[in-house]
Amino acid sequence: MKRITPVRTGVALALIGLGATPGCVSQDGGEFVSLRSGEGSRTAALVPLVRIDGHTELLSPIGSGRSPENGVAVSEDRVFVLQWHESRIVVFDTVGRRRGTLGRYGEGPGELTHVTRLEVLPNGDLWARDSRLHREVRFLDAAASEFDMRTLPTTVHVPPTLELPLRAVGLAQFEYPIDASDYWAVLSMSVTQRARLPDSLRHARLVGRVAEDGTLRTIVTAVPARFAEEHSDGRYVSVPFSRQSDLDFAPDGSVVAWAAYTPTTSTTAEIEVRVVDATGVERFRTSFETNLLQVPRSVRRRLGRDRDVSPYYPVVDDVLVGTDSTVWVGHFSLGPTRSYTVLDADGELIGQVFTPFDERVVYAARHLLWVVSTDDLGVESIVKYDVDWSPTGQRGSTPHDSRR
Repeated sequence: MKRITPVRTGVALALIGLGATPGCVSQDGGEFVSLRSGEGSRTAALVPLVRIDGHTELLSPIGSGRSPENGVAVSEDRVFVLQWHESRIVVFDTVGRRRGTLGRYGEGPGELTHVTRLEVLPNGDLWARDSRLHREVRFLDAAASEFDMRTLPTTVHVPPTLELPLRAVGLAQFEYPIDASDYWAVLSMSVTQRARLPDSLRHARLVGRVAEDGTLRTIVTAVPARFAEEHSDGRYVSVPFSRQSDLDFAPDGSVVAWAAYTPTTSTTAEIEVRVVDATGVERFRTSFETNLLQVPRSVRRRLGRDRDVSPYYPVVDDVLVGTDSTVWVGHFSLGPTRSYTVLDADGELIGQVFTPFDERVVYAARHLLWVVSTDDLGVESIVKYDVDWSPTGQRGSTPHDSRR
């Protein structure tokens, strides 16, 4: 594959200039992979293995809001599903049999009120973030009877050594434990705070490493805004049908991956995928081309003033880091299928996977997927797939028969 050295973005340059991060350093000396369509690409077939039926198990809605991926966690032998209305976690084995529940609604020990993220930690504990109570609950070895709780800071303090024009951030979202004392956090800011940042950071989300006492240790990376798109003349315009999620943290907490795109012609865009570890070292940066899908002018006019709305649908709709360090980049679709570009741990292209439009991937590995599937009644189920990359697999097949 052709290898290139791209120009760094203004966001990355601004962070380096602020001294807030060691900088984005590639492990291969600064050269990055550029993937072009047709270069070694394969299309996998999906074979349904297990279905946890949402009608019989009364699962819906799974997770919170539009993010069912934050309401499902998978270990080697268990599947944990957050029942949103019940504020409890239903436990299944990996062949779909119910094994029990964890937690219940309340504010006492081991109780939950507003869980917005579930993760299985490397040691087997189940980690639940309760955003209403600003605390984490760790079910030790995923058992209902043993748990630890810890209050999460509501304010992140910025030390002067980071040279940011802010001393505190009050809208931080703790995303994942890095180790016993530090967390990944996305630093969301008020309009007033953003106005004090350099132009190159004003429309970005800062991802940092935060200590348990709320001290910001470092800014690890900056992710372009989800709801705005920068044009060549420096204007920012609204992006309709904004991405579900364009960043994700590895299941072991070791890295964060994110994807951003830039229109290159009236019909194509370049997607850039970056993976950065908790010290700010960039594991890889990969770019590949994709087609743009134009928003009809009539739709743009309904959304807002025509000149202030992007003429394109967002081409990045989802990003997941697999348990085997694969990176899955989901692409926006109007149906009937949804596609994912799959990269290996070094940023090399593996191929593409197509799922039915009404399914969202919640757990991924090169040869295994778990998805949340929503039927015509809005009821959500959990489906497990084998991912077949072999030449004998039916290319581009989507497993509609899994619904039977």
